Amino acid sequence: MAKLKSDATTCEKGSKLENYFLGKMQKVDKRARRTKGSGNTGQAGDVENQICVVECKWRDTKDITIKEDVFNKLLSEVRVGVHKFPVYVLENTNGKRFAVMDLDDWFENFIYEQYEKVD
Repeated sequence: MAKLKSDATTCEKGSKLENYFLGKMQKVDKRARRTKGSGNTGQAGDVENQICVVECKWRDTKDITIKEDVFNKLLSEVRVGVHKFPVYVLENTNGKRFAVMDLDDWFENFIYEQYEKVD
């Protein structure tokens, strides 16, 4: 993973992370696109897609801490009756990227869907 130049602004680094996520998401959702203003204009999340509501944050640190208020805002952006799950995407100064989600959502959307009951 390439490290970002240190003279790039936090906003530029965040945009680069959003574009990275968008590129990955477009492999399964061709209509995925970045939201205007990174979701600060009343749109849910940073990348509009049919699968999840995503918030991307670049952190100027090696160690990642999850900000509960940001995660709670993300949860509130998931509309009732819409089958999307929230994902908090973080990148640190070493270029490591993480996807954080609610444990129950992880079980419901990945484990129970992908694996049969093991006796």
